[in-house]
Amino acid sequence: MAEEDIFLAATVAKILESRKYKDIDSSLIESLVRANLAKSIPRKEIEGRVRDKLHQIGGAFFVGSNKFDKALELLRSAAESGDLKGFEGACAKVMQRHASTAERLEILPQFYDTIIPRLRQPVQRVLDLACGLNPLALPWMGLPADTEYLCFDIYADVVELLNEFFRLAKVNGKAQVRDLSTTVPDQAGDVAFLLKAIPTLEQIDREAGVRLLQQLPVRDIIVSWPIKSLGGKNKGMLSTYSEHFEEIVKPYAWETESFCFQNEMVYLIHK
Repeated sequence: MAEEDIFLAATVAKILESRKYKDIDSSLIESLVRANLAKSIPRKEIEGRVRDKLHQIGGAFFVGSNKFDKALELLRSAAESGDLKGFEGACAKVMQRHASTAERLEILPQFYDTIIPRLRQPVQRVLDLACGLNPLALPWMGLPADTEYLCFDIYADVVELLNEFFRLAKVNGKAQVRDLSTTVPDQAGDVAFLLKAIPTLEQIDREAGVRLLQQLPVRDIIVSWPIKSLGGKNKGMLSTYSEHFEEIVKPYAWETESFCFQNEMVYLIHK
């Protein structure tokens, strides 16, 4: 084995040994290490740089040191009670553990009541990319009961939680571990969610966002950008991301609609 390959394997293994990063897709870690090697970054700095990047694109969004403390137990208990409102309450409580879904909780009914009716019908399969905990918002989406829900995330423990949620909620859904900075799902669908995902993916690959919008085999895409930072500050993000979106879609004859919520700018693309 070449010296570089030995270093690569050892660095990936060491990062995966840590509690914070043990559940992240190993192929993502490997691609980040390779990218640093390609830039001739000193090897003694690479592990730290990769850990920092993993925090920026994933770890920073989780609230608390144990992101899913008793979450499965909470969902199972609520499902077993047979109380629909109680189960929805459990889903909302778990969604508080991820910053992206937590800041959407106050407007969840308004958010989906505004967007879902604008989709072209019928909606038979949804793709939720870099999903985080967004699939737990299914009770608020108003989708047909038989809709198939496929979702993708870099965290294996997120995928485990979501697959159990689908089972408990009796949803035809499946979560998979996937690094979307390098791959595009090939499953055809009716609509794809890309909620606040493009800025994160573009930290890994500047072309990841436009590649997904171009190549996703769906007819509608719901894509959004944050208006405020994780710290709640307005840093001109609305104008920056609005300009970036217009730049991305300019070459294509796509029909678009926009919706501005308190923390999020949403665009609906009809391809």
